[in-house]
Amino acid sequence: QPMPAAIVDEQPMVEVLADMLSGLLSAELNTSALAREADAARSEALTDALTGLANRRGWETALAAEEERCRRYGATACVVAIELDGLQSPGVSWAAREAYDAVLVRAAQALRQTVRKPDTLARLDDGRFVVLGVECTTAEAMALLRRLEHGVQGAGLSAALGMAMRNRSSGLFDTFERAIDAMVEHQDARARD
Repeated sequence: QPMPAAIVDEQPMVEVLADMLSGLLSAELNTSALAREADAARSEALTDALTGLANRRGWETALAAEEERCRRYGATACVVAIELDGLQSPGVSWAAREAYDAVLVRAAQALRQTVRKPDTLARLDDGRFVVLGVECTTAEAMALLRRLEHGVQGAGLSAALGMAMRNRSSGLFDTFERAIDAMVEHQDARARD
């Protein structure tokens, strides 16, 4: 149907509204792009660049989140600490650095294949890795420890491992420290043998 001639008088208002909608859409698209960039930066800040595992910051974030969940719901959890044997920081040569990195990547892949999907695996530094086993009994934690040990051996590597269960009075950060202590005891015992 033909529109009344007076509609021409409304054109300036329609153009203003169209400009406003265009500006809103542009602002929303920019906000979405910035949010994606921020998410990527947060993820990068929590990830070890070499192995793709969580780094120390990512580990501490996961530990704090799981501690809150354990407190709230009474869930169980364990921490396993793993230190690769004989891994020395590389010299200045490029070949030494490549070989060192290749061992770390191989270890990370082997460990990644042995943990359960909800568990958190992190590389803390050099040849030290940790696993946060969630919702596991002591028997399940021991099974996880054995799987990790077999995974390391299957990759042609050896390591000292230590495991500790979370207890309600001290929480996961203490559990982490106890797992490190158990790993050091395992290293010492192996050195004596």
